[in-house]
Amino acid sequence: MDSKQIFQKYYRRLSGEGVLRAFVWGLMAGMLTFAVATFIFWLAGYDPGILIALGIGVVVTAICTVVLYNVAFRPTTEQIARRLDEELGLEERMVTMLELSKDESYIAMRQREDAQKRLRSAPETKFSRRVSRLSVGLAGGFSGLAVVIAGVFILSILDFLPRGLEILNPEEIIYVNIHYLENDGGVIQGNTEQRVQKGEDGEAVLAVASDGYIFLGWSDGVQTVARQDKNVTEELFVFPLFEEMEFGDGDSEGEGSEPGDQEAPSDAPHSETGTPDDSPGEPSPPSPGAGGSESESGNIVDGETNYSDIYDYYYQLALQMLASGEELPEELRAFLESYYGSLL
Repeated sequence: MDSKQIFQKYYRRLSGEGVLRAFVWGLMAGMLTFAVATFIFWLAGYDPGILIALGIGVVVTAICTVVLYNVAFRPTTEQIARRLDEELGLEERMVTMLELSKDESYIAMRQREDAQKRLRSAPETKFSRRVSRLSVGLAGGFSGLAVVIAGVFILSILDFLPRGLEILNPEEIIYVNIHYLENDGGVIQGNTEQRVQKGEDGEAVLAVASDGYIFLGWSDGVQTVARQDKNVTEELFVFPLFEEMEFGDGDSEGEGSEPGDQEAPSDAPHSETGTPDDSPGEPSPPSPGAGGSESESGNIVDGETNYSDIYDYYYQLALQMLASGEELPEELRAFLESYYGSLL
């Protein structure tokens, strides 16, 4: 029987051992790389760096595992024979059989038969996988180091611990807070509590009036519905101002006048009988901000156009742009402001 066929079962076992040993050493290299990269990003104060460092560590682990297995830990036939002699107590019968594999003499044939017989009778439970304690210890140590550094990085992102630059240059890094306080009559869309480095820009927020209210402006004089404070140098407290709308009595023709007492204007269109023309003219196409009558559902309409539907579409568009950090176009900003104006 060919020696390769004899060793095939043990080759699979030793291959698994080789992969495990290569992975342990690869993990050690990956964790060390992750720890170093995380420490560098922490010193630089670059918060997304922890994800980049994690990706680098995973790539290094995978590459090192593959390379180490093929270079150092992939079992050869000679290594399998030597391990069988050591593990199963075969007294170098496997090594000798391998050396005499091409010898067709009577003694060589008898030796191979004896070696194969002893191999079949040996208990397989004695054949175990070997992993260096040193490699396991180093991999565990580097993994622990990486976890500690990553934990410090995460706590610094959550502002429980200072960042690296704050420790190295404590006087150069100053943070200021921005507080957007909600007020009666509406809500604020966006991050209402922000912490930025002094001189940097905050995130955009949007004031949204509740039903029956209109937006008047911000407490610090800003008139736009959406705002993004830039070059913030001191702590900021602002809140939006809303005003409740007042709807007049649509049945009254004027103060102090009785229904039916008011004369029709002289230039009103007349029919052939001389009475005012009762048929209304064709409604003009609606435009953003145009006035209209209030429907039963509370929406502002003009003819067949429902302005709440138009506003909802552009309002959602504005929210998506603000969420992605984009600047609102002047046309969209003007449209939203004109809608509020139409409710006055």
